[in-house]
Amino acid sequence: MRASARASLGCEGRRLWWAAPLAGVCLLAALAAVLDGPLPLRRQACWSLLWNYDQVLGLADDFEGFDNETGVFSSSGAATMIVPNIVHFLRIGQPEFSFMDYVCVLAAWERQDPDWLMFHTDLFDFRGEYWERLKATPGLREVLQIVPAVEVTHVFGQPLDPGYGKWHGGDVARIHILRKYGGIFLDNDAYLLQSLDELRRFEMSLGWPQGEFLGTQVLVAHRDARFLLAWLESYREAYVGTLWYYNAGQRPTQVALHARPELVHREPVRLGVDMNVIDVLYLERAYDAWRKDMLAVHLFSRHTGLVLFQGWRKGLSYPVTFTEENICAYNVTVLQLAQAVLPRLCARHGL
Repeated sequence: MRASARASLGCEGRRLWWAAPLAGVCLLAALAAVLDGPLPLRRQACWSLLWNYDQVLGLADDFEGFDNETGVFSSSGAATMIVPNIVHFLRIGQPEFSFMDYVCVLAAWERQDPDWLMFHTDLFDFRGEYWERLKATPGLREVLQIVPAVEVTHVFGQPLDPGYGKWHGGDVARIHILRKYGGIFLDNDAYLLQSLDELRRFEMSLGWPQGEFLGTQVLVAHRDARFLLAWLESYREAYVGTLWYYNAGQRPTQVALHARPELVHREPVRLGVDMNVIDVLYLERAYDAWRKDMLAVHLFSRHTGLVLFQGWRKGLSYPVTFTEENICAYNVTVLQLAQAVLPRLCARHGL
């Protein structure tokens, strides 16, 4: 009897030899989540570690073997531009352009010279002074397109958070836009310093600073890029609406890019998505250096208050919403960016 029991136990032990280590890993992950994160993350901790990115990527293998360092398939061929020259902006419920919106559109058009500049919106048309100026700009008006879009309110059946949903919907929408068209997606306050053509030879490029999560503000992608699907699938049964950047940046970095960094062409610095650019934008003058070394910069327009005290020491008032009337009082990098596309902006001030 005891021998039979031992035999049975041995059989079960061999069958479940993997269970203990797996349970231990999940327990540690859950404990880490409890100690380091809020309640919504606790139920995701073990699932995140077991996310089957290989199975997901098996559905999008057109680029298997593609080298996102050189821009060629490993087997043969020379690097060519495979991403269409289309610039995308998303404007949901935003009928009017701010002054800095206008500046960023001008920069995208002048630096990238796109075949099409698409505004994805739930509106029939835009209004206001800066929209009229854009439509009146020769060369730009010929490439403008208004593309119908709807506000994203759910992802894989999960309702978006009432507080953060507007922004979380934009995170999901940009993935859908790039999966449909491919091209260059820019946040409304992302400023192009140079053409991104050199990145158009890669499957997908994004800003991903060392030791941080990916940036969503400047994306360059072929519509069949493998990471686009992996990024979207990482929301499935795992949306955490109470956290600002969990699903957009933290989760896809941890469950997909840490395991498969070769899925993207990584730009640690040149796309300007690291928050350390805020001091340079609003306290210093760095346009000449940036034009040489950077491709783009996110203006972090909603975060100018972060330099409140440093600005006060320099006689600059923050936070601020820049307008055509007040920006000339800020003789810093952000003014240089505006002047680069509007040379006569501060002529009356002698700047």
